[in-house]
Amino acid sequence: MEDYDNTEEQLIDESIGSEELYQQLVEFSPYAIFVHSWEKLIFANNLGVKLLGAPSAETLLKKPVIDFILPASRDIINETWRQVQSEGKTFRMLEGKLLRFDGTVIYVEVSIAPLHIQGKTVMQSVLRDVTRSKQAGQSLKKSHERFIKVLESLDAAVCVVDMGTYEILFVNQYMRNKFGVVAGEICWHAYHASQSGPCNFCSNDKLLGHDGTPAGLYSREFQNKRDGRWFHCHDLTIQWTDGRIVRLTIATDITKLKRMERMLYSERQRLFSLLDRLPAYVCLIARDHSFRFANRRFREHFGNPNDRTCYQVFRGKANPCLKCPTFSVFDTNATVRWEWTSDNGETYQIFDSPFTDLDGSPLVLGLGINITERKRVEQELRTIQKRLQGILEFLPDATFVIDQERKVVTWNRAMEAMTGVREEDIVGKGDYTYGKVFYKKPRPILIDLVFAENKEIEQKYLSFERKDHKLSAQAFVPIIDGKKGAYLSGAASPLYDDCGNFIGAIETIRDITEQKLTLEALRLSEERFSKIFHSSPCILVITRVSDNLIIDANDCFLNTSGYQREEVLGHTAEELMIWANEEDRAKIISMLNEKQPVRNVEVSFYTKTGELRHSLLSAEKIMLGGEECALFLEVDITQHKLMEKEIARLDRLNLVGEMAAGIGHKIRNPMTTVRGFLQMLQRKENFVNYKEYFEIMIGELDRANSIITEYLSLAKNKLVDLKRHNLNLIVETLLPLIQADAMNADKYVEVVLKELPYLLLDEKEIRQLILNLVRNGLEAMLPGGKLTIRTFTDGGDVVLSVQDQGVGMTPEVLDKIGTPFFTTKDSGTGLGLAVCYSIAARHHATIEIVTGPGETTFLVRFKAAFCGETN
Repeated sequence: MEDYDNTEEQLIDESIGSEELYQQLVEFSPYAIFVHSWEKLIFANNLGVKLLGAPSAETLLKKPVIDFILPASRDIINETWRQVQSEGKTFRMLEGKLLRFDGTVIYVEVSIAPLHIQGKTVMQSVLRDVTRSKQAGQSLKKSHERFIKVLESLDAAVCVVDMGTYEILFVNQYMRNKFGVVAGEICWHAYHASQSGPCNFCSNDKLLGHDGTPAGLYSREFQNKRDGRWFHCHDLTIQWTDGRIVRLTIATDITKLKRMERMLYSERQRLFSLLDRLPAYVCLIARDHSFRFANRRFREHFGNPNDRTCYQVFRGKANPCLKCPTFSVFDTNATVRWEWTSDNGETYQIFDSPFTDLDGSPLVLGLGINITERKRVEQELRTIQKRLQGILEFLPDATFVIDQERKVVTWNRAMEAMTGVREEDIVGKGDYTYGKVFYKKPRPILIDLVFAENKEIEQKYLSFERKDHKLSAQAFVPIIDGKKGAYLSGAASPLYDDCGNFIGAIETIRDITEQKLTLEALRLSEERFSKIFHSSPCILVITRVSDNLIIDANDCFLNTSGYQREEVLGHTAEELMIWANEEDRAKIISMLNEKQPVRNVEVSFYTKTGELRHSLLSAEKIMLGGEECALFLEVDITQHKLMEKEIARLDRLNLVGEMAAGIGHKIRNPMTTVRGFLQMLQRKENFVNYKEYFEIMIGELDRANSIITEYLSLAKNKLVDLKRHNLNLIVETLLPLIQADAMNADKYVEVVLKELPYLLLDEKEIRQLILNLVRNGLEAMLPGGKLTIRTFTDGGDVVLSVQDQGVGMTPEVLDKIGTPFFTTKDSGTGLGLAVCYSIAARHHATIEIVTGPGETTFLVRFKAAFCGETN
């Protein structure tokens, strides 16, 4: 720079200025145009001034060209310029980045060519701003990548095909697993063997309207000829990345569904074959009274129904029956059980149930069992029941028996006592009279479910269980013996004769009202516990002792740990890696197992994000639902420990400050006396040969004095001169000094200052604070690193940020940072950051440190209460 010829610059400037036509062409050019040498800009058109964000062309021409080049690119640019200027090469449409006046980076396309002026070779650069197109291209690329990721993750075949050429443009992983890499092939060649043209079911003509616009989604099914598998396809048109309209097909494999349909048909045929072997008659009757099926036993007893109707076959009538139990099934969709005696005197027990044909049409499945012989046996049963009744009379539980016709045959004394209904008033009665005793009106009860299942009735019980042929249930009945309702527990089972024939049912009933009320009280107690558990401000967790699974956790735990409830329940603390120290967990479990009290044990745990927190833990074993569980209660003391740590650090700082105030001046006085005598002796002729030693001693005394001066800055009672200042102005005042220090160390400084309110500051102390933080940051970086100084507001507070690109701090260093005389430098005093903390405390400010690999940020936060109006 020092050897550059200013006279030649003037000649070049005059030469360019004289070429009026060139200037007109350049100014009307749609591109930014610069004429420059290695060292400086010689000329820039208006678009060039705007491109770099300069206030004016004069301001722009004063800056070195290299200032607009990113540091990382300067070596490459210098080589390019050398080839242009020395070898006469021309470069077109190079891509690069530039730094504007405000420090922002823009993307440009540049063409560079040599330009000869007054016998000198300079460079002409033509630039075009491509920042927006570059960003748009990157966004479009990311959007397409996300779209492809979605298609790749689908558990279905995805294919994108050119609608004109039938070329496969894309297939997802599912498709590649089925057919291999077929992108670039013609779709009908890839998916169908021995086919010479488009498929006859191709949806291209259905996806576009007459005007060529997309017609919407089209769904279809097809069977692949190559492997015989069935697919259900959804086709639609989309715009591909190159702008053309293509067909997107998402195909779900339905081969299993097709197989199941065939299996269903086969099962239906097997069902009919099975029904043919039953000893009862079976038939399927439609709404039009026709038969859809009749088994072998039916045909043997009633003949082949052929085209006859049910009323013709069973009744020999020409018209439908006025009241038919079978046809009530169509309306109620519930099974009907009834008896029918044919013209030849045979009695049938009939079960009519709803049935759906393969085509979805409703039918009635009728099953008829010949019970003529059973009717004969029932009479004999009555004799047996008389003997049974004598036994039942002495049972302590209320018990009654009904026969096959659901008439009461036995009603024991305990039943009379419970209901107030005498035996002679109910025995022999049917039509659900026994249900009226409990529900004020005749209705089926538990004993009726022995004869046939009825989901509607089952669902009305508080609890219901069917095991083998035995039923048990609990219910609340509104009235017993004219008194208030009660909770009853019942058990019912079928009765059989010596030959194994079904002859009736028996039910025993027990009043469990007192037991139920006890359980309800327990439930309310558990509900209150649950409310207290989930609303507690302390962390509460319940684990199962047998397998350590978490079975409940309250809202405080979820809010503190960051987990969702479904992420915690059913998992162990080890799986979630919550415990910071395995020894703590083992110790707590051991104490619980040995029945030792666990109270306020200090432990550490990790949140979902990996944050380490501290708490006081208490634990207790409890019983929940008959299982042994452990209840953990934790009080989060993380903030308390941080506060203790900060108070301890401030106490050390205050102690050092008090020591500084007490002994600083007493040390200075003898040092001043010694320095004065050394200066006096230095000037005497007798000690001329020792002048070098005197200078070393005086220098060491001055260095010790500067350390004492810094030491005195720690004094807690040091007076500060607070005045209204703007923090940005102080930073700007220091900026030349900071930049000079950075340049000497081959480092860079970036400053980003936002609009701030005035603060009450001691300008000298704030200058010292800024310089200490900046010099620490510069010393922490290698050559080429960048230091960033920012100011901004956050929640009303004013924040000063100093960020370096150093190696970061270890937890051990971070724990001791700001402690007087602690330093990581070879020649440091360990007072710099301690002074910063003292200055911050005197300004009611706080210092926060955020560090990690590759950077460390110091944040000085001035509280909103000490801010004034905005500048």
